[in-house]
Amino acid sequence: MSTTTTRQAPPAKLEITLAGAKKILFMSFGLLNELCRGIGDAQGALQVTANSQLRDFVLMVVLSDRDEEGNVVKPINVNRIEMSIEDGERLLDWVSQHATDFFVRTMERIVTGHKDKESRLKALKELAENPAS
Repeated sequence: MSTTTTRQAPPAKLEITLAGAKKILFMSFGLLNELCRGIGDAQGALQVTANSQLRDFVLMVVLSDRDEEGNVVKPINVNRIEMSIEDGERLLDWVSQHATDFFVRTMERIVTGHKDKESRLKALKELAENPAS
């Protein structure tokens, strides 16, 4: 019996208005990896909207201008972001959902892998205790 639940993944893209211009954000694995490194764990992912340091970190990572290699070429000033409150909240929720989903999927894979290894070790132990004659 599987403990994995079916859930809808957050959208890969999010459209916001930044400094009067439409901007489409894309949650690539590289961006998610960088965000999760700073967020830390599932508990941190749930606190993105409430924790001011995590909010600043997320806004900096997601909204800074980057080159083709993904390196920040122009960091955004988090105190002067020209974005509506609604778009800011949607962005933070979007990141929180992606990070939470990532951490939950990772934990599910660890649990499933552990259960699989446990049953394989049990079978090996039984073979060792009762070798075929």
